[in-house]
Amino acid sequence: MEVILKKRDNTYYVYPLEHDLLINDDAAHALKELPANSVDLIFTSPPYYNAKTEYSEFLTYDKYLAFIKEIVEEATRVLIPGKFFVMDSSPVLIPRIDRNHSSTRLAVPYDIHKIFMDLGYEFIDDIYWVKPEGAGWSAGRGRRFAADRHPMQYKAVPVTENIMVYRKKSDHLIDWFIKKNPHQKDVEASRIEDPYEVTNIWRINPAKDRRHPGRFSKRISRKSDKILFF
Repeated sequence: MEVILKKRDNTYYVYPLEHDLLINDDAAHALKELPANSVDLIFTSPPYYNAKTEYSEFLTYDKYLAFIKEIVEEATRVLIPGKFFVMDSSPVLIPRIDRNHSSTRLAVPYDIHKIFMDLGYEFIDDIYWVKPEGAGWSAGRGRRFAADRHPMQYKAVPVTENIMVYRKKSDHLIDWFIKKNPHQKDVEASRIEDPYEVTNIWRINPAKDRRHPGRFSKRISRKSDKILFF
C-alpha cells in the first residue's frame, strides 16, 4: 500500500491501489468505482465498431463514438495528471449490403483523436502496428483490384493499426515526474535497454485464440507499459 503525497502547488500522486489488482467488469461500470487521480497508465483496445458480427452491438457509428467518449471521460478522471493514455484502433470496413451499394470505410482513429483533443489531452505519438501481409486479406479489401486491376478499383490491403499515445495535461514537465517520483529505485530499474523500438513502426504478429475473436497481442501492451510507465 502507498500513501498520497500532496502539496497544494507541487503534487506527486501516489494512490493506495493494490498492485496487480484485477477487476473483471465492464469498463463503463468499473471506472466509476476507482478514485480520481489513481492510475499511472491506461492502455486499451476498444471494440472496432461492428467490424465483426461478434462486435455488432452499436446501432450507429455516432452511438459508438458516444460510447468511446463516455469511457475516455471517466478514464480521464482516474488518470493521474501528466501520465499517459494509449489507445489502439484502426479504420473499419463496413461491407456492402448488396451489389448495388458500396462498402464504407470509417476512419475510426481520426474520430477518436478528436475526442482526446476536445478533452484537452496532449498528443504524443502515433505508432503503427504492422502485421504480416497475409493478415490483411481476411478483410476482403483489395481482392477486386487484385482480380481486375482497374486503377479506379485500387484499395490497399490493410495491415496496420494505430496505437495513439496521449498525455493528460499537467503543469509539470515529464522530467519533473521522473525526478520527483518517491520510488527512485523503481525509476532506475525501469530504464530501457537495447534493443528497443526507435521508430513508430512496430512489426508484431497478431495473437490468435479460439476463445476470443479479437485477442490482443501481449507484446503490444508490454512494449507500451515498459516505455510509458514512468
